[in-house]
Amino acid sequence: MAARSISFHSVSLAVFRAHIENGLTVAIGVGLTGLVAGTALGFAAAVAAASGAVCVSISDRTDPLRQKVRIMGFAFLSTGLFTALSDFSRFSVPAFVAATAFIGIWTGLISAYGRWVLSLAMTSVLALAMAMSRALAG
Repeated sequence: MAARSISFHSVSLAVFRAHIENGLTVAIGVGLTGLVAGTALGFAAAVAAASGAVCVSISDRTDPLRQKVRIMGFAFLSTGLFTALSDFSRFSVPAFVAATAFIGIWTGLISAYGRWVLSLAMTSVLALAMAMSRALAG
């Protein structure tokens, strides 16, 4: 038997294939979310929906479906919670400081559950930061 030659291309495709497929499906999901929201509710809703989809997509990893449903559900709830928290504290600087402190404590505490929760923590931080920037800009 002759030894098969393994090329750099075949190794890189095997290693990065899941990430390429995941990235493409996330891009399609964010685009469709924005398109549907924009068609139904207008441009502002499309931007908000696409921003939320980007936040939730951080938690989308190549996990088994049983785990992915749970993680994505938590990411969706976390995005909604921290966006609402930012909107509720929109008019008060001390409330913004309290919201920022709360998310720091929250992400620090949930990171104790392990590596799989770090993407959920980043989802929370990104949702709060994007909502805060929208509230401060307009």
